[in-house]
Amino acid sequence: MISFPRATTPAVLLIVVLCGCQSLPYADDRAIPSPVVVADGSTERTALNTAVYDAAVALVTRRFYRRDFGGLDWPSQAAGLRETAIARPDETEFYRALNTTLALLDDPHTNALAPTAHLRRQQARLAEGPQLGLTLTRSGERFIVTRIRPDGPAAEAGVRLGWRVETVDGAAFEPGRAHLEAPGVWRFTDADDAVHELALAARPMPRAAPLVHRRPDGVLLVQFDEFDRVTREAVLDRLKAELVDTPSAVIIDLRYNGGGLDSEVGRLLSPFFDAGLTYGVAEFGWLPDRRLRTRAAPVHFEGPISVLTSRQSASGAELFAAFVQEQRRGPVVGGATAGAVVGSRLFALPDGGRLSVGVVAFRTGSGTVLERVGVTPDVPVEPSDADLRSGRDPVLERAVEVLQRP
Repeated sequence: MISFPRATTPAVLLIVVLCGCQSLPYADDRAIPSPVVVADGSTERTALNTAVYDAAVALVTRRFYRRDFGGLDWPSQAAGLRETAIARPDETEFYRALNTTLALLDDPHTNALAPTAHLRRQQARLAEGPQLGLTLTRSGERFIVTRIRPDGPAAEAGVRLGWRVETVDGAAFEPGRAHLEAPGVWRFTDADDAVHELALAARPMPRAAPLVHRRPDGVLLVQFDEFDRVTREAVLDRLKAELVDTPSAVIIDLRYNGGGLDSEVGRLLSPFFDAGLTYGVAEFGWLPDRRLRTRAAPVHFEGPISVLTSRQSASGAELFAAFVQEQRRGPVVGGATAGAVVGSRLFALPDGGRLSVGVVAFRTGSGTVLERVGVTPDVPVEPSDADLRSGRDPVLERAVEVLQRP
């Protein structure tokens, strides 16, 4: 895959007739969607646009977590933009118009994903779609290669950490475009500004496993990018094996973690805490608040820990880091987190698209609101452009240094 770490909103790009919300099923995150195909500019296109727009608006009206819509007259505003949106001639233009309507809510968690984009994303997530096997991080106006899967096309073609993307097929690189549908010639420059032109062709790849690695200094590094069942099971299995020989410390790297299921956050916190501690409070707006608690874990580590964060750490990763910080369990090192902690629910749209709706707000266990604020690290470290280009990791280096202090 090509991963684009998100900034303040979910922006990971993987190079990625119903009416009324009662009829809309939750999106099946384990299934490949089937987009509905109609001719551009046709009456069928208009009818499909109408069904999707009305279903999305009705669902937001029912499920959005801010019951006053932040002071917005949502029904009136959505109705006023309806005719313009449903008249759009194709999928791309329609979803642009639909997201313009949803943007009135000023909530980065409430948005729509067009069927074609949703299909590509799910194929990549479920290892059925093409991937390149690299992660790009924005640095100024450019993107730098910060992670490479050793089993992917990018590694096989000779791409190196720290290279900066200049062009793809002679055109300026744009993160909003898909670069997986056909082989392309990528132009990179290295730290010495030497040019490297490589042909990259994406292919299906298995899902990347979490990294659990014992360093020569005895520190155990645990890195994972999502809170879900598959990740949790893999991490706990590896921890169980590694903790037989107790490491000097554990570092949990959440710098590319965009969140996931709140229940899985608790399960992955639990090896480092006693059971029954409140790490978050869920506020649904129309239901009683729900307290989120740690639970008994199959493995337990009482030694020193640290959490690594960045602007790309969002949602559940922020709850995780905040709890470690509030409990004074260990230092949070790196950059401030995204401040994107509202929980969203995914719904299938009539055309095969996907609607994300912010349905629950979260506070930390101590009652702190992280939305639009984020977690401020105990030890701030921001990699420079030179660090990224050289492949140096000052955040990890600083965390190890802090943990090894007498």
